[in-house]
Amino acid sequence: MSLLVTVTGRDAPGVTAGLMDVLSAHGASVLDVEQVVVHGRLLLGVVIAGDGDGTAVRADLAGAADRLGVDVEFAVLSD
Repeated sequence: MSLLVTVTGRDAPGVTAGLMDVLSAHGASVLDVEQVVVHGRLLLGVVIAGDGDGTAVRADLAGAADRLGVDVEFAVLSD
């Protein structure tokens, strides 16, 4: 399964690190990453690969995003 994770919101210290910690805890492989901050607004795109359908990692990323005050969207990519 390959998944595009898109994060948007106000940038703050620890946002990217907190989300990457979730990916690490799930053993997800980061295939590509792009991060841009414009006038304090974060746009983070991460393509990950992992086992299964990604339900657990999506749930944990959504929880982390909520705690960090950012929005997250997911798109399953064809392999």
